[in-house]
Amino acid sequence: MLVTGVPECCEVAWRAWLADQVELNKLRILKNRESIKANSAFIEDARYYFPEAPNAVLNPLIPTICAGSDVVQFEPCPVFYEIGDAGPSGGLVFYITDKGLHGMEAAPTDQGRAE
Repeated sequence: MLVTGVPECCEVAWRAWLADQVELNKLRILKNRESIKANSAFIEDARYYFPEAPNAVLNPLIPTICAGSDVVQFEPCPVFYEIGDAGPSGGLVFYITDKGLHGMEAAPTDQGRAE
């Protein structure tokens, strides 16, 4: 029986190629099964290392490991400032507490009179 669209002279070669492809697909399926098992085991292990993620309806959660730590957290890494740095609002940091985690900054320009 002829394969549709394949000339009679090429049918034997076509069937041999097709049989090879079937065997390759069987091997790939087995390899994928092994990968799925390994990935499943990794996911189970990861549940031990990652804390339970907080409920994030509005904000996507990105697990982060901050510098100097080996703990995974879902908040941004803290920023430590020194006197003279530009602060989070763009002003000049003039007072710090908690080793630079908190403090005060002065506005970069005069804000004028408050009313």
